[in-house]
Amino acid sequence: KKAGWYQFQLALDIPEAAQAAESQLRNPLVGGADRRRLVIDPGPRSVQGPDRSGGPELCFDTGTFLRIPVYLGELRTDGAGRLVFLGGRGVAESVDFKEAEDFANNDGWYDDISDGPVTAEVRVDGRELRVEPAWVVVAPPNYAPELKSVRTLYDLLRDVFTTAGVLPEPEQVSFAHDILPLLRRLCDLQWVNQGLATLFGHGGREHFLDPDLLAALADPGPRHEELRRQISKAMRDPDRDGTSPIPWPPVYGDAMSLPPVSARQHLALSPLQTRLLERWTRGDFIPDHVPGPDAAPTELDRLPLADRPAALDRAALSFCLADAFHPGCEITWPMRHTTLY
Repeated sequence: KKAGWYQFQLALDIPEAAQAAESQLRNPLVGGADRRRLVIDPGPRSVQGPDRSGGPELCFDTGTFLRIPVYLGELRTDGAGRLVFLGGRGVAESVDFKEAEDFANNDGWYDDISDGPVTAEVRVDGRELRVEPAWVVVAPPNYAPELKSVRTLYDLLRDVFTTAGVLPEPEQVSFAHDILPLLRRLCDLQWVNQGLATLFGHGGREHFLDPDLLAALADPGPRHEELRRQISKAMRDPDRDGTSPIPWPPVYGDAMSLPPVSARQHLALSPLQTRLLERWTRGDFIPDHVPGPDAAPTELDRLPLADRPAALDRAALSFCLADAFHPGCEITWPMRHTTLY
């Protein structure tokens, strides 16, 4: 529906949106009932049973953008009967062969990124089970699939639901699960960003994955408290730092502008991430880091059945960006509002 909606100007839930340019409709030359032709809608599909794939009835391939058919993906099931949805093929094109002129708003362009509801009927031994619906979102192609952003979508939503009182504040801080991932991401992004590589990459001043430094960071004793404090205080505080690019993480934020006009020019960690770092600074954390291959993740089928849905959610959300909703990569700013859920 993007091509039939409004242009993106700025995330509408931040104060800077009041000064943003008024949003205009995309593709304004297409009017009236014809605007329905801007919506790529193949309608619903359904699948039943294990090991289903390949049938034309499972493909979302009947939607069109203006006059052009657009393939949006297909349904499958695996051997255990779990639903698999494969999205589009990474196609973005212009109907009139015009070049893209804007990072977010280009008339006449379409792509095969999509989203939509998922419902299910589940019967076990003839008994129907209550099933809550879900939502699937197709992301753009990921050209560095093993890298995670500094603040993932899982981090953001964990903060949103903790703030709302839906999830409890963590009773304990885990170095392996709450602190190390944040430090590791800063280091791993060396492969796609020269500035991050200089500071956090191999041989850099802040290469947290250096074995000796990592051992010190994982030690809750008072000996390394000052080291922990220096790292924690280096993280961005918008009220303290304003538009300075020096604090960490050195990543653009929701109100990115040249020249900078807002403290939201750069990313700040979520309030929950900040609180967990403060507890780590005080030594209030579990030193549960296990170096080497013993730290490998558990396979899905080895998890207790009741834990698998949450594990699948976390696996997907952890590889989605929440670093900046300007407008965002996989999804955008409404995701951080509990009213959506």
